[in-house]
Amino acid sequence: MVPIFVEAKNNTDDPVTSITVDVHGNPAGLQRAFEVRFEKPQERVFISSRIRMASTGNSNVTISATLKSGKQTTTQLHTIISKPTAFDNPDLLTYEFKGGYKFPTNEIGQTIVANKPIRGNSNYYRVSSMIYHPMLPSLQGSPDYYVNKMQIYIDGNLFATVLPTPAMSNNPFYAFDIDANVADKPILVEWQDTRGHSFKAEAK
Repeated sequence: MVPIFVEAKNNTDDPVTSITVDVHGNPAGLQRAFEVRFEKPQERVFISSRIRMASTGNSNVTISATLKSGKQTTTQLHTIISKPTAFDNPDLLTYEFKGGYKFPTNEIGQTIVANKPIRGNSNYYRVSSMIYHPMLPSLQGSPDYYVNKMQIYIDGNLFATVLPTPAMSNNPFYAFDIDANVADKPILVEWQDTRGHSFKAEAK
């Protein structure tokens, strides 16, 4: 499990419509970690998540932003991984997270959504969301089982759609920033998985 942070600033003239994160050292079909599609183009974007990386040593992660004009900007990160993910071993796909948000039980579908001000930045709030889910790829003839869609609503309006893959960690975590002027509005997060289950939670 590797934390990842994506930030795009000062895109007033050509705001961001989508973000993709790709891990080149992962097996075929698991290189795309996730895609975020914004319902309205965003001048500023902050995303935090956790991804699985299969390669030891140096591994490349490509982050691409598509702008309103259609232009695409790309950044490549070089990371060093000491404990790679074994995608073919289900016993090694569960990571126990230390610190942060905790679930009371091991029941799939438990959710957490929190909305808090950002220290030192009064213009934005950070919304953190997490769901208890194994995020399993297809293993040894078994079908995959993962959250494949997440949608965020602010005051009933769609803000963004996230399209995860099993290259995201178990209990997928996703944090994003919103303008402070809408932070007091109802924030709803909905998740769907590949078995047709739906889960939802409001920010607290």
